[in-house]
Amino acid sequence: ARLAHRKVDSPAQLAELREAVRDVGRAEPYRVAAGLAAVRHALLRRSEAALGRLEELLELAKLRLAHDDSFVYQAALNALAAAAEVSPRTVMPRLAELLLPQGKPQLGRRPSAACEARAAAATERRLKGAQALCQAVLRLGATLPPHADAAMAALLAGARDDCAAVRASCLAALATAASTLRLALHPYAVELLTLATSALQPHRNNALFQAAAAEADRRRLDSAASTSSAAPAAAPARETEEPGDGGSADERACVDEARAAAYLVGLTLQQLGTDGAAVLPPSQLRQIYAQLRLTRDGAADPLLREHAADAVAQLDLLGRHLLGAAAWSERPRTLTIRMP
Repeated sequence: ARLAHRKVDSPAQLAELREAVRDVGRAEPYRVAAGLAAVRHALLRRSEAALGRLEELLELAKLRLAHDDSFVYQAALNALAAAAEVSPRTVMPRLAELLLPQGKPQLGRRPSAACEARAAAATERRLKGAQALCQAVLRLGATLPPHADAAMAALLAGARDDCAAVRASCLAALATAASTLRLALHPYAVELLTLATSALQPHRNNALFQAAAAEADRRRLDSAASTSSAAPAAAPARETEEPGDGGSADERACVDEARAAAYLVGLTLQQLGTDGAAVLPPSQLRQIYAQLRLTRDGAADPLLREHAADAVAQLDLLGRHLLGAAAWSERPRTLTIRMP
């Protein structure tokens, strides 16, 4: 239906599109970004020539996702999101492919520098693939549900990735998809909450997460000591230090993953509302509630505790609804007939 509104291009617009395609293949970053922006505009106005070359434009934009310049790969993401808006049936599965792992590492061998470089490039591709799907979901908005299967399958698979940064990115993208799907979220709710709850469990005993929390505690103590010994006119230090503020990339990714998982649980429960009692099995609700309370009461990261507390509040609302419905069903029902 979207492709039915193609617009015939004028000679000037055809020449502009040809020039844009040439610019995308150039070496200068500003020319590449300008060419991708022109491709995006051509797609959004349903250019007949651009839609006729959709496969070629998709491959060009996907190729430029690997560019080091953030201005270039953001322009590529914008072009891919525009293509998804114009032709979601074709583009969404192609974007989902960006999240699929390519090849498996050889066990028992020390990875060479070339293998490590390829692994880093593959991780970067999956991270940008999650971002591309997230932007496409936002562009589609209320029209997403008929085309959501490919995106949800890829994001759910990415949330089980070996890399913590990819998992955190996919969990955050799943939260965006959950808020967009609304009532169409029901078929994915059980798997979403199972995945997010399991993502919270390792962080209570995860060495990286504990190291980040210990580092934050040490910084708080050092800050308090320096503040007490400083002059009264000195600027006050931060009262709290989040575990994600420092440490290695792996430590920050672990904290981000936990935050995204707790936020996804709360948002999914909020979107389900009272339907959660019918969609989710009681055993899963009990498991979610127990894990969220442990996270709320024991996590070192204040933002993680806040997300967990919000999710617990959503479950409390659902519980009060169930108690109210049970009380209503237990009331004696009598029929009163009033005569005139």
